[in-house]
Amino acid sequence: ALLEQCPRSVSVVSARSSVGVWAADGRLFRRAVQGAVMSQIADNRLFLDSVSLLADLSTRALDTVCDASTVQVVDVGECPAWMGRETSHIYFVKSGKLRVTASVYNYNTQSEEVLLSPG
Repeated sequence: ALLEQCPRSVSVVSARSSVGVWAADGRLFRRAVQGAVMSQIADNRLFLDSVSLLADLSTRALDTVCDASTVQVVDVGECPAWMGRETSHIYFVKSGKLRVTASVYNYNTQSEEVLLSPG
């Protein structure tokens, strides 16, 4: 409700004694969240501008890709996508390195490993 500027009428009642609460002015909270979101969008757009695969897209198309994108943090050993499992995502390395292993099926099965960097 605070982010959407929708007034709400609610009652807040403590269910236990000595409850600690955190409060923020709605306008300041909204402004802080909006500023953080706008900064993240600008950062994501700057990154997408550096991806060579997207170089031929128009400004409007890049804005659309940016709006539809999210940043996903992957920990060491975590696997955001793996062979045999369908995905509807495309991944670009924003920071760090990502190891990609692929099996090539020709006359025999071979594994190919590539280390990807940002972009």
